[in-house]
Amino acid sequence: MTISKLGGQAYTFPASNATSGVLTNNGSGTLTWVPSASTTFGNLTTTTSGMTITGGTGAIAGAGATINIQNATNAQSGLLTSADWTTFNNKVSIGGDLSGTSASPTVSKVNGSSWPSNAAGVLTNNGSGSLSWGAVGLPSTLNSANIFVGNASNVATGVAVSGDIVITNAGVTSISNTASTGSNIINAINASSATINGARINTNFNAQNISTTGTLSSGATTITGLTVSGATTSLNNKTYTWPNNPTLTAGTFLQTDASGNLSWASVPGGGDMLK
Repeated sequence: MTISKLGGQAYTFPASNATSGVLTNNGSGTLTWVPSASTTFGNLTTTTSGMTITGGTGAIAGAGATINIQNATNAQSGLLTSADWTTFNNKVSIGGDLSGTSASPTVSKVNGSSWPSNAAGVLTNNGSGSLSWGAVGLPSTLNSANIFVGNASNVATGVAVSGDIVITNAGVTSISNTASTGSNIINAINASSATINGARINTNFNAQNISTTGTLSSGATTITGLTVSGATTSLNNKTYTWPNNPTLTAGTFLQTDASGNLSWASVPGGGDMLK
């Protein structure tokens, strides 16, 4: 019996038998006897470029063979594990400060600071992370009578003038004399411990009086038209007490005792004391 088909498939069998070997198919139904020595069972292994069956070009994987594929690493090709897939998938997804797609993301915040809406100008920061688009240089508006001062974050900020001076919105300043507390200039002048640099004093007092309960001292000084009031006067560290009788009598002179008590006395024998 000659069999030309098996299972409905036409085959062309070899014309002669082989002493030993295996029957191979070229894929079109042409069968050929191949010596069994050319067929080996190899091992299926993995390499960095993929999987390879070792044992030669004619090697095949036998039935029941176990195929083991290594997990992929940064230096090894292989399978993507479930954990690695989850990590990769989480990196691909967009959320938080980002929206849109990975190919075209939309950034809503930069380092935690919200990005302002589009406007003309330069990007400014108020020092607390609030971003805004503003005019180049200082802002164009400022509250009346305020001035720009650099704050602790080195940002120009409008503040009201306070302390020893006041300022108008015309830029005119004056010393504040209404403060009742603090170290303002008026309080410093009135304080018992306040001192004024003498170089700052205009020495031309005109008709004004100089009054002090302390010691008035100077270097070499010329005094014209001096009026001294009070019961005692110190000259060259000596204290003199003036007479109580303000009436001057012709022909008298001023004398003192050992304690510096001054008194008017008549010239003995009358007449002038000096001629």
